[in-house]
Amino acid sequence: MGQLNFSRIAKTVRSQRFSRSVRAWVLPVLLTLAILLGVHTRVKADPAPPASELLAYLQDSQLSLFEDSSTGLPQIYYFFNHKPVQLTNDPNIAALHPISSGQYVAYIGIVNGLSQVFVYDVLSDAPLQLSLTSPNEGVSIDGNQLAWQTWDGQNWQIDYFNGIEVKQLTSGGNNSINAQIKGQEVLYATQIGPDDWLAQEYDGASGQLTTIREGDTSSTAYPHFNDDGTISSEFVPQ
Repeated sequence: MGQLNFSRIAKTVRSQRFSRSVRAWVLPVLLTLAILLGVHTRVKADPAPPASELLAYLQDSQLSLFEDSSTGLPQIYYFFNHKPVQLTNDPNIAALHPISSGQYVAYIGIVNGLSQVFVYDVLSDAPLQLSLTSPNEGVSIDGNQLAWQTWDGQNWQIDYFNGIEVKQLTSGGNNSINAQIKGQEVLYATQIGPDDWLAQEYDGASGQLTTIREGDTSSTAYPHFNDDGTISSEFVPQ
């Protein structure tokens, strides 16, 4: 019987261990890089359901929305019968941060590098751009009514869409932020000092503006509605 070559065996074992070690760390690294670089499977979307079916679905459910960028710029999808349906489909506009209320979806669209506010009626399959200046952020929606904050070049101001037209609710040298909407009522906070704010309520039906609280940032800068439509007594970040 030939003599065992322990040196060769040891070398083979070390080679196998090195190979297993490489596989152990290379695969996770490759997967991580794939995620970071956006390499993932393209979403296979179903065609939009008939408006009558979608309307029936929306009687008891809210749209479940998500973004996907596997086809290029991020686009918005929703689930219907557990299958994805593509909502936005403009290869030149990235669609981000979608929120829904009934048949309406609000989102930020990046148009020529500028963040604009859009609302999309899923039943009529019609998107509508609401803003022209930029940046815009902090969109709140209730039905076809929206409110958000927009930069006027010097300060943040509050814009309101009543379902027909956009109105700028604030102006001047103070920041107004954190818009929240319920029906035709809009809440927001206006800064009047370094740590002094007014919580304001705008009535879209009457055009009346009411100050509902004055105080510091933590107590006044985050007005919002309760689920039942009443104004919360606890103004905290949402």
